[in-house]
Amino acid sequence: MVLLRAARSGAPSRSTRTAASRSRRTLLALPPPRPLNVLGLTDLEAASVMPQTWQNYAKTVIQFRTYAALHQLELSSPDAVDLSLARYLDVLFSVNRDVNEAQKLYAAWCALYPAYGRLGTHRLPRVLRTLKGWNRRAPPKTRVPLPFVFMMGIAFEMATSGSPVAAVALMLAFTAYLRPSEGFKLKGVDLVRPRPPLSTCYALNLHAEEHSSASKVGARNEALLLDDPDLSFLGPCLDSIRRQDLEPLLPIRYRDFVTAFRLAQGRLNLPVWFIPYQARHGGPSHDMRLRRRSLLEIKMRGRWASDSSLRRYEAHARVQALENLASPEALSACMKAVAEMDSVLPCCIERWQAGRASSAASTASKSSRAPGTLRRPAPRPDSTAWRGTFWTAPGPTSLPRTPPPTSATRSPAATSSSCCSAPTASPGPGLAAMTDGGRARSETTPSICTGFRPLRPKIKKK
Repeated sequence: MVLLRAARSGAPSRSTRTAASRSRRTLLALPPPRPLNVLGLTDLEAASVMPQTWQNYAKTVIQFRTYAALHQLELSSPDAVDLSLARYLDVLFSVNRDVNEAQKLYAAWCALYPAYGRLGTHRLPRVLRTLKGWNRRAPPKTRVPLPFVFMMGIAFEMATSGSPVAAVALMLAFTAYLRPSEGFKLKGVDLVRPRPPLSTCYALNLHAEEHSSASKVGARNEALLLDDPDLSFLGPCLDSIRRQDLEPLLPIRYRDFVTAFRLAQGRLNLPVWFIPYQARHGGPSHDMRLRRRSLLEIKMRGRWASDSSLRRYEAHARVQALENLASPEALSACMKAVAEMDSVLPCCIERWQAGRASSAASTASKSSRAPGTLRRPAPRPDSTAWRGTFWTAPGPTSLPRTPPPTSATRSPAATSSSCCSAPTASPGPGLAAMTDGGRARSETTPSICTGFRPLRPKIKKK
């Protein structure tokens, strides 16, 4: 306020000069501006999206710029950029590319060049009109929802084949409408136990602000109840595999989960090949088909901001069509999994925990040796006899070796045709009369069978 009054009056007073010097000292105490990153962004600008997203944006823009340089497309003005982008999108449509690539290019260009964005000074009207025509000529397709019975069949196969944690992760993603990566970011503290009689269901706290990052849309502390009556055993199973509060709730890597999902699906011979993300489509369709939740409750549980997103995920009629396409054998196996999962899954988790405990004990016993001590090497066989031949460990399973014939028991024909000769004073046909630096080798070394090279004996220097 002092500086404002001084600026209006035009005559700086003593208090004005004091305030100005104080402000100048404060500004001089600030550090200099930090350098920009390789994309020309500040640290806070780079934090607006994930690092992998920036890499994908840069890769997409580089591909477009390379194509523009090859075909002499102008990028000198905003209008030229708009026209070149529209022509490039038309080429992508002609080669049957997906509309997601066009939308990614538009988002990448606006992100790397903010002047073309929603709050910028430049516009891309021809690009927007091209995207609209693309959606009319080739409407985007939605994923098929994963039916509940198929999901249970896949989870049952994973549990019985040694991956019960992967089965729990699949059922959790189905009933909580989770994105593929959200379940593997949960910590042990995010699973909230019930407190009877106040509550009877387990709950999840997604994207907790204390230890987790925000969701895809920037939301935090999203609460979900595990209240599906068909999966009432899921909460206790999650509680049994939980270890520490700040350790992952699901002790499995995502790629291992995907591998187990594919193997289990291949054994069931389902009519459609599914991916894990389709569980997020299957949960809303299952709840809407059985009238367990309203559209508003499904929308809030799925954390969708618009009704158009909800309509894209909820398709309970397609679930019934997929069930009609399944073979009787696959459908009976899935129905058996639905009936037996609540009793089989806890036993599979107990066996999995016992296996982990035994492997941890064996690892601890191996590492219990005092540091700095060397392991005693295994005893080596006597190499003075049968040098240059294969050594067979003594034991009941080893075949007895026949000693080389001596000069007393050997016939003249055998002497000339035998592949192994006895030690004699003079080298025979099979003995090596080779020299080693002018010195003859040991004449007592027997020859070996054709195709193998004898080992050199060590000769002590005098």
